[in-house]
Amino acid sequence: MTDAFVLGGVRTPFARYGSSLSHIRADELLGMTMKGACERVGVGLDQVEDIVAGCVNPAHEGMGDVGRWAALAAGFPDSVAGATINRFCGSSVSATINVAHAIKAGDLGVGIACGVESMSRSGWAYMKGDAPFAPRGPVILLDTMWAGAGGPPNPTLLARNAYIGMIETAQNVADRYKLTREEIDAFALRSQQHAKAARDSGRLAKEIMPVQISATKKIPARTFEHDEFIRDDTTADQLAALPVQPGTTQMTAANSTRFGLGANVYTRDLETAVRCMREIRAGTVWINDPLTDNDAGPFGGMKQSGFGRELGQEGLEAFQDTKHVHIETKIELKDWWYPYGG
Repeated sequence: MTDAFVLGGVRTPFARYGSSLSHIRADELLGMTMKGACERVGVGLDQVEDIVAGCVNPAHEGMGDVGRWAALAAGFPDSVAGATINRFCGSSVSATINVAHAIKAGDLGVGIACGVESMSRSGWAYMKGDAPFAPRGPVILLDTMWAGAGGPPNPTLLARNAYIGMIETAQNVADRYKLTREEIDAFALRSQQHAKAARDSGRLAKEIMPVQISATKKIPARTFEHDEFIRDDTTADQLAALPVQPGTTQMTAANSTRFGLGANVYTRDLETAVRCMREIRAGTVWINDPLTDNDAGPFGGMKQSGFGRELGQEGLEAFQDTKHVHIETKIELKDWWYPYGG
């Protein structure tokens, strides 16, 4: 059995709902990110053998198999296979595991594990009738971003409380570990402060692939290169003044989760890994990236997603100019670090 190595990766900046990236198709957004990851580590598009993409809500332009569509849109040759999987918040992690398993089994040499989510471009859906000639009347227009099931809720699943959102999951975790509102807000504030420091020092820039935004009638062309979720002026008093969200007792808009995009490139060749590592300014190769299972979350609760966050604070601090191989084997839940709170 061979080892699987993460050569590196890139992500777009995290954007707000309906903001800087809302005009870009999901397949094009993922495609440009995968291509950027390959360029950064020095892997040709024709060297990639397979792509596994994680996507929770495929109800947009990439519907069907966004991993495959994104590859073709970005100029990957037809020989590069692509698949899309959905394990909700663990989708990209599952994609990473699938590629790593294939490499370790000897079935794959170089692959891309990635993920994409575009809440802004999630579509609306008309539900078909139950019979060939459904009776006339009101037509249900479904917001696919809200309805993760892809249709009207299943009563059986509703009874099992299966349709649980991220903010409800956060409340479950807080209840399980007996966290106070003050502790949660303090953690969110520290996350904002750390994120600001990482941005200002240039650390985050080493993993971000800037996106060129075309000009409009009112706004000139610009380069989108910084996460939009970082709030420089956040204070403890501001966090404490926010009301809790419906269905929770402690969770607010300031300590809930955010969404992002990332892509990674793998190889089983250690020499190639070290060579590419030296070309990456971040200078980091991860070996055997961990997965932590937390049953407080929905559907088994594998709660990792987004490149650059799985390794926590220690992983982020490894992004430096020193050239080294960073081996990670285990991270305790208490040591995780989420850049934007929650």
